[in-house]
Amino acid sequence: MRQEMEQRQALTQQFRGFEMTLIPNAGLLGGNPTEGQFKLLIEQLRNFTSEMIGGSEEVTLTIASGSITPVTALLAVDTEAGASSDDLDNLLQPATQHDGKVVTLHSVDAARIVTVRHARGGAGQMLLSDNRDFVLDNTSKRLVLQRNGLNWVEAGRFAMNEFLRETILKTSDYTVTSDDNGKGVLVDATSGVVNITLPSPSSVGDGFRLVLKKIDSSANAVNVVGSIDGGNPKILAALFESIVVFTDGVSWHIVGETGVGT
Repeated sequence: MRQEMEQRQALTQQFRGFEMTLIPNAGLLGGNPTEGQFKLLIEQLRNFTSEMIGGSEEVTLTIASGSITPVTALLAVDTEAGASSDDLDNLLQPATQHDGKVVTLHSVDAARIVTVRHARGGAGQMLLSDNRDFVLDNTSKRLVLQRNGLNWVEAGRFAMNEFLRETILKTSDYTVTSDDNGKGVLVDATSGVVNITLPSPSSVGDGFRLVLKKIDSSANAVNVVGSIDGGNPKILAALFESIVVFTDGVSWHIVGETGVGT
């Protein structure tokens, strides 16, 4: 009995400070393990697996002074004091967390927008793949982060059932902004020629994408102004003609096109 208690205390000490977030070492149950050792090992394995994605239910965390402290893998994030929008600058890192830990984030409510800020500095800053902030503006968007030292590094992102973030309607000249990433721009040129000007690729960064579509049957053209595929501006001349463009941070490229315009 005394030996069993000493072994249990040794095992507990080994994982103290980690709250069972590290998987037990191989060979931990050497010799003739006791029932108590088996029970302790199973508890440790249970606590370890519960922190994996799918190992436990989702937890809602509310931003406080720009930060949250992850307690499990699946996290729904709410704005501080129920504000309509808030910034998430850091994921705090207590000693109980370890390198390699993976978490997923999404907003708890589409009416309370959470902006995950890139590289805000300090322990627990988040380093996103495109070096830009990521906006959780609907509950289907997910951001996957993995702890690496003092940072959380993006491991992936996705939005279920979402191709376009939203659509906007334009009836006169418009210059695309960085806030338009992932949007569909519907253009009605009934009243006259409309110029849609693309920003410089370097100003919006790699991965910025946009869908543009002419939705009227008039003879007035929609001119997409910018150096696209190294050429001249693109002209949408016919009803329902459209293009999908994206930038690699250096140039604009067409990746999809419909209609008969030039």
